[in-house]
Amino acid sequence: MSKKNGTSKSIAGTIAIIVIILVVLIVAVLWILDLGGSDSEGILNSGDVSSADGETDGTGTYKELLNENALTDATQAVQTTDESGDTVITLSGSSVSISGDDSGVTLEDKDIIITREGTYEFTGTLDDGRIIINAVNQNVVLILNGANITCSNGSAIYVYQAGTCTILLNGNTENTISDGSSYDFSLSFCDEASEEPNAAIFAKDDLIIRGTGSLIVNGNYAAGIIGKDTLKIINTNVTVSAVGNGINGKDSLTIQNSTVNVTAGKDALRSTNDTDATLGYATLTDSNITLVAGNDGVQTETGITVSNCSISIVTAGGAYETTEDSAKGLKCIQGSVTIDSGSIVIDSADDSIHAAGDISINGGVLNLSSGDDAVHSDSSVTVTGGTTVISTASEGLEGESVLISDGTVYINAKSNAINASNEDATDGNVNITGGYVYISSNDDTIDSKGDITISGGTVIVNGNSDGGLKYENNFTVDGGTVLMLGYASTANNPSSASQNTISVSFASAVSTGSYIRISCGSEEFVFKTSKPVENVLFSSSMFVTGETVTISYGGTYKNGESIDNICTGGTYSGGSDLTLTVSDGLTIYG
Repeated sequence: MSKKNGTSKSIAGTIAIIVIILVVLIVAVLWILDLGGSDSEGILNSGDVSSADGETDGTGTYKELLNENALTDATQAVQTTDESGDTVITLSGSSVSISGDDSGVTLEDKDIIITREGTYEFTGTLDDGRIIINAVNQNVVLILNGANITCSNGSAIYVYQAGTCTILLNGNTENTISDGSSYDFSLSFCDEASEEPNAAIFAKDDLIIRGTGSLIVNGNYAAGIIGKDTLKIINTNVTVSAVGNGINGKDSLTIQNSTVNVTAGKDALRSTNDTDATLGYATLTDSNITLVAGNDGVQTETGITVSNCSISIVTAGGAYETTEDSAKGLKCIQGSVTIDSGSIVIDSADDSIHAAGDISINGGVLNLSSGDDAVHSDSSVTVTGGTTVISTASEGLEGESVLISDGTVYINAKSNAINASNEDATDGNVNITGGYVYISSNDDTIDSKGDITISGGTVIVNGNSDGGLKYENNFTVDGGTVLMLGYASTANNPSSASQNTISVSFASAVSTGSYIRISCGSEEFVFKTSKPVENVLFSSSMFVTGETVTISYGGTYKNGESIDNICTGGTYSGGSDLTLTVSDGLTIYG
């Protein structure tokens, strides 16, 4: 009997120990999962972790910060190209052999001249020679099937006359085209007066580059690839290194579902027809594009359109370098720039995005660092969606008019964060009807030669002692949530406000890192200062005429979370209070 009791006690003790261990393990797992949960939402650093005493510590953000070295692949897989030519040309150092239909091929010294429509397959290595297309108004296909072609004194591939020339990169082959560092323009088919051709691949007629293989182009004399009519790069992989310009499609440049890498001493991508308003544009779609340029990343005459591309651009060493030359990221000389979607990182010594016409940002994620203006239009800048993060710039968004109706915009500027001015600096308007706008500036936060109107969205402005809002005509607040922080000397109250607004100046500056709570009725708005604050301008639908507003500052905020220093979900306590009664429109205290 006693033995049985001893055994039972031993078993019970073991079970108890196991239960305790399981409880400890479960608690530990739940604790770990709880810590990881704060980053599980779609917002980067979406909320705060409270400190040991419960006080809100740190802040999250709606910013989407991209890694230019690990952008999402924007291309779609396609069936591997597997094509063969009616004529097969085998290259063996300095010799050339032809099999199949050779009626369209002529060999002259070091030149392989194609004179008839057809499909011509090239394989092997040509040490020093040219492929020349001289087939008037005829369509010619060059299949590169592991071809390495070098010409020491001219273009390695020269489309002199054709209807359309297609360069097809077969299978998974790697193909290399190179020219020399000096040209002999006395060679046949060359024009000494215009110094043409002047690229490793040069086409006077329409040029298409396609296929699942890869093309490496070394432009050692000037440009890498030039198409003097239309140039299309489709479903392929192209890498260009050029001492001059990288890729130029004079009438138009289309890059579709391709991976394109360009390192250029001058402009990386170009479309340069400046005489026809319907030509001189670039269309970039579903592609991975990496550009390192001494001058502009993309330069066109009439338009640039970007849809679902992953793009990385560095010009003239980046935003912290100085240059006397044009070194813009995306530049349109006469027309407009439209960004519909994609992931774009631009680090430019000059403007990141520049256009004589309208600039429209309709979607995508843009990370811009600029040595001058991040976004500059001689006409209008319109933001209707996406996330635009301007990390550094002289001016953030600049145009004759600036409209933000949706999307997320962060601006960190040395001068004006948003600037609206025409060429004569006599007019310009800023209109914010929606979206989320966060501004930090060392000068004027918003500068308009005309009106500033805010009627929707969320607008947060961090000003300083050197500048606040500046406007020539009217500053109107008709809706939205508006928080503007700055110094009393630079405070700019709205000239009219159909939504109730308060402007509060403190007797002395509220120090950096302090909490300020604004409460009216059952609603409150709490934020943490990132600079000393002497004046708060706040407009919100929470303000009811005749109600009492309490402004509390210098207290603590516990057990909450924070996005861009706007605090929610916690409890404010302590500090000092001041009160005012809401009037219709603008109420000023201090």
